[in-house]
Amino acid sequence: MAEPGSVSAPEGVTVDAVDWLPSGARSGIVRARGHRLAGHDPGLPLLVVVRGGAVRRFESLPDVQPAGELDAWRGAYVVEADVVAEAESVRLEWPGGGQLPVGRLTGGPPAPAGPDADVGPPAAEGTVVDRAVLAERRAGRAEAAEPGQARAARDALRAAEARELQSARREEELGAARAERDA
Repeated sequence: MAEPGSVSAPEGVTVDAVDWLPSGARSGIVRARGHRLAGHDPGLPLLVVVRGGAVRRFESLPDVQPAGELDAWRGAYVVEADVVAEAESVRLEWPGGGQLPVGRLTGGPPAPAGPDADVGPPAAEGTVVDRAVLAERRAGRAEAAEPGQARAARDALRAAEARELQSARREEELGAARAERDA
């Protein structure tokens, strides 16, 4: 494991991407994704933002592990848009030690990195994509997600039916216990 305060992720943990996803004009989600060695779980990192000399720490929303991705981890942090836009530095900080500076957040306002971060070359110019192409891609993603959503709905119905049966059995047991008590 990395030494507390070291400038790297904990041993066995990689960070694949850190993105900014705006959600309205005032806030959004900073999403961090990565992988870890099997059986190695150092926990989710905090998102640490330095703005105007003040340090703010954000805890991740719970990570819901998708089936088949046992070595993946995801952190999601609800952050105000102005905090991200005016950040002097952004980093991930793990509970057992280890920190990783985040140079720029893709998909949103750039977050200037601190003096120790390696930001790299400036980002290339953006590409304008036709709205029809975006709509077509969105429709394709929705269509691809349909089987998973149908499976989740079936699972939810099965769970509801199981709970209903369990409740009916408990009511029968309660009725029998009342009848026995009254007798």
